[in-house]
Order: sequence, then structure tokens, then C-alpha cells
Amino acid sequence: DYSKYKDMLLEKKNGIATITLNLPDRYNAFTDDLHYAMEHIWLDLAEDPEVNVIIITGAGKHFSAGGDIKGMVARWRSEEGWRKNIGTPANVAT
Repeated sequence: DYSKYKDMLLEKKNGIATITLNLPDRYNAFTDDLHYAMEHIWLDLAEDPEVNVIIITGAGKHFSAGGDIKGMVARWRSEEGWRKNIGTPANVAT
């Protein structure tokens, strides 16, 4: 079931799975949910007997702006945010 993945759409047809990054109003920037989805969807697709080829595209005019800067800034404002999302930075005392 691919509906568990947020911020993307998945269509399968004739052995081809098309993943569409679906945040066009944010230039398909990688949010935490989209990072999670992109990290995990490959396992499901690899086990899907209906999928032989995977295409990645972006909704709207842009493929992807890359990282979600607003989300990154929000995480950087707290040590807990760093730990939750990327682990303990080497320069942060624990």
C-alpha cells in the first residue's frame, strides 16, 4: 500500500512505477515526510511484482528545489531537533 507515503504520488502502469514529488507550491522541496518516503518506498517497490522500471518526476513546473530550508531552520533552532532528525552533531556536548 503506497498511500502511507506523504508528499508523493505513485502510479503503476505496464510495469512502470512513476513517483511524483507532490509539493508543487513548495517546488517539491524535501520535507521530513518526503525524506522518509524516499528512504522507504524503494523496499516496497523492490518487492512489487508489477514494477520493472521506476521514474521520478515532480508535480508542477519544477522537479525539486532540494532540501526544505524552512524545515531545516526549524530543526536547527533546538538541540532536540538535531538529535531527532540527524543524531547528535559532533560539536554539541551531551
